[in-house]
Amino acid sequence: MYYGSSGGQEGFKVWYGRELFSYKNGGISSLDWVIEEEAPELFKGKYNETLPENWPRLFPRTRFFTAEELENLKNNSSETKPLVVILHGLAGGSHEPLVRNFAELLTSGKNKDKFDVVVSLSRGCGRTKVTSGHLFNALSSTDDIHEVLLEMKNRYPNRPIYAVGFSFGALTLLNYLGTYANESSKLLKAAAIVGCPFDLGESTRFIESSWSGAYLFNKSILAFLNKLVKNNLNELNKYEPELFNKENLAITMAAKETRVFDEVFTSKSAGLNTADEYYKTSSSLTWIPQVKVPLLSISSSDDPTIGKFIPTELLKQNPNIVSVVTDLGGHLAFVTPSKQFWSVRVIDEFLEAMETTL
Repeated sequence: MYYGSSGGQEGFKVWYGRELFSYKNGGISSLDWVIEEEAPELFKGKYNETLPENWPRLFPRTRFFTAEELENLKNNSSETKPLVVILHGLAGGSHEPLVRNFAELLTSGKNKDKFDVVVSLSRGCGRTKVTSGHLFNALSSTDDIHEVLLEMKNRYPNRPIYAVGFSFGALTLLNYLGTYANESSKLLKAAAIVGCPFDLGESTRFIESSWSGAYLFNKSILAFLNKLVKNNLNELNKYEPELFNKENLAITMAAKETRVFDEVFTSKSAGLNTADEYYKTSSSLTWIPQVKVPLLSISSSDDPTIGKFIPTELLKQNPNIVSVVTDLGGHLAFVTPSKQFWSVRVIDEFLEAMETTL
């Protein structure tokens, strides 16, 4: 509720140019790069020119890059400006108010021309078509993150690169930093996570037992996940017809908890048997001690998606991690009286410190 008070599309007016990214195991995702504001007619012309045939309408102020723009973007190896890669929440994307607030903060005012910012979308998110049998999850997304970051470093060898994850994006980023500990320390200068559900099992149980979880979070997340499968069912069915079919979709459409979706779809697509097995396997607790990249972690003890389960001591034991736990903030909210997000200001200060001291 506090998160919603920050405003919808009216605040944080950020413009994006979209690049489609292809994964080695098949499938695509979108990389939404922050671009300069464009005159309405110019933007509309480029939007209509570049939108692929039969593609969903994009979110406001988002368009595909032209062929010339993509060529310039990909062939700029001499660029030294720091790059910030943002990983969004479970049902989110570059259109989220929090993501837009952060992107706006990093590219305007005192930070004008200081950073380049790109939002790396999970497969199927941000109105991106699914073109394979792979959906995102807390396990496979670590490999996807690595591919994107490796591409960024190969493309821009002279840029310092930072990664910032929110909510589900925080979990997948943390798992990535531990799973790819040696590789990530060569690709990233530092990272930050906000509202991380460190243990998906504990998080799921807490959500199921709370009023806000049962009537707000479960409902909205389940609706998003069902829509993701429904909109891409024909394509998914080509690759895994025994899993992605109308019968299984009917089960999750009738459900009231995300656990059912994870039982039917997520766990099976991840090569596991049950939702609980998926939650246990995707827990970040195993990977926290392995993190080698300087990492800022911001959590709130009143977060309705994780309850009191914040592994503070485990985080403190890793000298590369700075853990901040507040009493108030909810899930990703931290909304100030001016309807800005406090957490993004803290991350901005963290990035500035990394730029000036390391």
